[in-house]
Formats: sequence, structure tokens, C-alpha cells
Amino acid sequence: MDAKLQSIASLQNDSEKVVRYTELLREISIDASDEKSLVEQFVAHLLSVPSLQVSKQVFQHFSSSLESSMCKLDDSYKFTLFVKFAKYLLEQSSSSSTVVSDEGVDESSVANSEMYLNRAKFLLSKCKDEESMRDFKLCDAIISDLKGRFVEAGLGYLALKDFRNAAICATLSKDSYQKTRLIAKLLAPPSVAAVMKAKGEEDTTMATDDGDNDEEGLLNILKSIQLGRIVDADAIKSKLTKPHHLNAFVAVNLEHNLLCVSKLYKSITLVELSNILKVNEREAERKGIEMISQGKFKGVFDQEVGLLEFLKNEEEEEVHALRTLTDKIAQVCDLITKSKSKDGVRA
Repeated sequence: MDAKLQSIASLQNDSEKVVRYTELLREISIDASDEKSLVEQFVAHLLSVPSLQVSKQVFQHFSSSLESSMCKLDDSYKFTLFVKFAKYLLEQSSSSSTVVSDEGVDESSVANSEMYLNRAKFLLSKCKDEESMRDFKLCDAIISDLKGRFVEAGLGYLALKDFRNAAICATLSKDSYQKTRLIAKLLAPPSVAAVMKAKGEEDTTMATDDGDNDEEGLLNILKSIQLGRIVDADAIKSKLTKPHHLNAFVAVNLEHNLLCVSKLYKSITLVELSNILKVNEREAERKGIEMISQGKFKGVFDQEVGLLEFLKNEEEEEVHALRTLTDKIAQVCDLITKSKSKDGVRA
């Protein structure tokens, strides 16, 4: 078997490699349960193949065989194989030379990885191997992360005790109840204690950021978000080494800080606003107009003097005062009506 695998690996043409690997896969005959050792040898070799495109195509043939009714391999082992395929594609996607999206993600590999993980989900209850289960959960979190499902990814990382990536995903997620819940979990005493205790321990993930492990810095950022305080962009930018994280952060942090400014200020110049948001005046104005049109806060731009006025607090005060006055007038009218009724009865 080893000689055949090495012979195929030495071929120069990738298309020919795919054909030969597929033929060898049929020879192994995974419909026989006693061929498991050969399958393991084949998979181990396939995971070491330098060409990602070759591996992808052979994986497709392999997965079809695994789902065949003729396949006699036990479901627990099938689960392990699907997870291995998914993990391999995720690991290779970050270092491959294939075309990537603007976020720096090899979307094809991520999509294929998610496909294999979805197949593994159908066999989740059959898993007997703890390492495979952990790899499954890790792949699930990383895929959610890469696809911008940051709350889902954050909860997945947190379940794996990966505080750093969980905190980063919580920071990048859009405002929602789920985000609030995730941050609350990350800031809960047991979680914080675990972070402090885990300092210096080896990181167990396969796709963590390469920056420093400044957990205290991340904790402070999460606290600022939770308390509705302005977050210094530079405080977290240095911790984000993945392109899709950086892109998501720019939009989310800009929106968070603008909302904070709308609650702290009655009016602010574009110069001051751009300094706080750490973007140019044109971008600050563009984002402000966008959020006003979306109803996220009420305000108006005076473009002649370069001033943004926030109307929400003033309008709420006016409405409250008007309602209070209306209630008092209604009470007085009610008292007058009752008084007249009593006078009429006496007469």
C-alpha cells in the first residue's frame, strides 16, 4: 500500500493523481470492515498531500463512499473521518495560495469544511472518541468565526475554554441580546478566574491569533462594551491578526462608539467626533448619517459648521414633560367633574 501511495504522490499531473487515488480507494474496498487499517493508512497519506486541490477532489469521492449503503465501517469511525477532512481543509485554507475573499478567507475550503462537518453532525451521537469530539466542536467554532457568525463562534470557543478567541468574537459581534449574554458569561467570576489561572498554559486551538495573550486587556474591553463606554480602537486592533476580524471590527466598533457618543453628548463637532472614532471626518459623517437613517439614534448634521446635534434625549424630555402635563390636566378635569356631580346631588 505504501509503495502505491508514494508512486501516485510522485506524479506531476494533479488530474492524474486524483484518478489514481480514486482507483486505489476502490481497491481498498471500504465495504469490508476488516479493511480499516488500510483506510487509516490511505487517510494519513492523503492528509499529507501538498496539493490542496488534489485532496479536495479525493475527499469528495471518499465521502460519497462513506455514505454509501455498502460501507461497513462503523459510524463512530465515519464521524472521525469527516471531522479529519473538515479540520484539514481549515488548517490548509489559512496557508493556501488559492484565491481568497476580501476578508482573507479561502471561501471554497471553508464551504467544503462546513459540508463535511454537517455530515459529521448526523453521526454526532455515535462518536466515541473525545479527541474527535473536541476537534468537531473546534471546527464548528472556527467555521462560524470565519463566516462572521461571531456570537455563535464565541459561545463555541467559550465552551472549549478558549477565552481569547471567545472575547474577540464577542467584541466583533453586532449588538444583540445574544452578544450581551456572551459578554456576561465571559465576565462572570468563574470565567475570569479560569482566564487568570490559564495564563501561560498552552493554547489548544489550531486557529488562534498570533498576538500577545493580554487577557486583562480583553477583559477591560469587554467591560467597556458592557457598560456602554467608548472603546479605544487601538486597544484591540493590535490583537487582531486575521483580516476578517479587522474588517468586522472597523464597522462594529465604529457603530458602538457612535452610539456611546450619542448618549454622552448633546452635540459634537465633526473634528471631535473623528478624533474619538479614529476615522476621518468624511467617514464619521457618513456613518452618522447611516445610523440616523436606520433609526439607531436621532440627530441632525449642520454641514455648514460641521456639527452633529443629538435629538433623542431632548425629544424624550419634551415627550415626558408633555405626558406629565396631560396627566395633571386630566386629573384636574376629573376632580372638577366629580365636584360638580356632588353639587348637583346636594341641590
